[in-house]
Amino acid sequence: RDKVQIICATIAFGLGIDKSNIRWIVHYSLPKNIESYYQEIGRAGRDGAPADTVLFYSYADVKTHHDMLEDSAPDRRELLTAKLDRMKRYAEADICRRRILLAYFNEQPVEDCGNCDVCKNPPKKFNGTVIAQKALSAVYRTGEKVNITTLINVLRGSHNAVIRENGYDSIKTFGTGRDIKYGDWAEYIFQLLNSGFLDIAYDEGYALKLNELSYRILKSEMDVLLTQ
Repeated sequence: RDKVQIICATIAFGLGIDKSNIRWIVHYSLPKNIESYYQEIGRAGRDGAPADTVLFYSYADVKTHHDMLEDSAPDRRELLTAKLDRMKRYAEADICRRRILLAYFNEQPVEDCGNCDVCKNPPKKFNGTVIAQKALSAVYRTGEKVNITTLINVLRGSHNAVIRENGYDSIKTFGTGRDIKYGDWAEYIFQLLNSGFLDIAYDEGYALKLNELSYRILKSEMDVLLTQ
């Protein structure tokens, strides 16, 4: 019976069939963006009974999507690539998956779901409040106009052309994170994004934006736990 429901789910994706009693949603490759993934898993359990979703993913899926994007217009390709990267980060994430999904759609979850694979097998975390405050402060002091790459360069004290031309080397948080490796900064920033502590504006050159939770963290009104 479960196998039948899986088949029904596959048909529902392809033909738009709306069945209320789908118990399983199985993705055997990585979806191209979170919007599609969210819509597809939302077809499970519409009758209110418990339902499960499983996502299988490998880097080959990412490469396939990248190859398909080669024929897109440059500006369109850049946007779709960014959304694909966000989907990849979701698949690799080690924080509550429901929290990531809600944060992506600008909702601020109060607590973890307790149902996903990460919640049931939580990784070891550390208090990363100071790290988060450095990143959020840099976003604020750069006018919420920089993307992830520029933000990391500001935090690590890079003196490249973009930093110098915009005067980012004169702000208070310039170089305050030079003790953290570039790759680690990228991971921590994506954790902030996935947790809903930071937003990204795809239509503004992928500029990072502060939200209500960002300001609470900056004011030391809440702690941030990060995965090493």
